[in-house]
Amino acid sequence: MFRIPSCGDEIEVRKLKVKEQSLLVDRKRQRDGSALNEVLQSCILTPGYDVKELLVGDRLALLIHLRAVTYGSEFVFRVTCDCGESFMWKEDLSALPVKYLDPPLPYGEDRIIERVLPSLGKKIKVRLLKGKDEPRMRAIRNNENSLSGLLRLITVEVEGEKVLSAKWFDDLDADDMDYIIGEWRASDCGVDTTVQVECPACGRTQEMELPIGDPAFFMPKASKKSFLQAV
Repeated sequence: MFRIPSCGDEIEVRKLKVKEQSLLVDRKRQRDGSALNEVLQSCILTPGYDVKELLVGDRLALLIHLRAVTYGSEFVFRVTCDCGESFMWKEDLSALPVKYLDPPLPYGEDRIIERVLPSLGKKIKVRLLKGKDEPRMRAIRNNENSLSGLLRLITVEVEGEKVLSAKWFDDLDADDMDYIIGEWRASDCGVDTTVQVECPACGRTQEMELPIGDPAFFMPKASKKSFLQAV
């Protein structure tokens, strides 16, 4: 069973199959986003849940859960320290903190967050993003100013005005942008994938994002490269 972080609903899921594992290490399908939708939808056994309606935080939490129930919660990956030392690090996926929305958000509904911009002094409403927003998120990363593009995507209205130009966001004071993006992220749900690793050579501790995009995440016994060389 998997508990959806946004709404708290418990749904039945199954382990990954070979066809889904293949999708998750397919770079082309990863880029267009179709692989993740197909994998998550296939693994949900409880009817009535569309993965495109799940929040982005829900989807990441589900993906990590599927990896853990399929292969176990231990994830070993390579880290390179600033000192030049390369070493393997082990992380327990089951120990990653999970944040649940409070109050819960009924499945399919939108979560709107209202704040006042500190410099501009205007009320702004922003929304948490869903799976159906991910194609636009990828386009923003590839083709637009990522910060102003993200802010434009999540903004519902400013002082009742619903249609705002890209120039309006580009001209927004940087501290206002930083504030609202921070508040938006703090209001979201899901798994905290920030981990701390310690270099065995120099003893330095560094903070990094869990490398979920590494093929070894879904092929823990062997990397994709070594697997293909073996067959």
